[in-house]
Amino acid sequence: FPRYTLNGLVQQQKVSCGRNKAIEKRKRFFKELDNLLEE
Repeated sequence: FPRYTLNGLVQQQKVSCGRNKAIEKRKRFFKELDNLLEE
């Protein structure tokens, strides 16, 4: 699982997709992060 800095993540989203997609990706990212932390 790659580790992103928050800045890197935000920049990637701005470059690669529109606002809605970025929000969706962020939700998914934090969801996976939560799953990792629970293990």
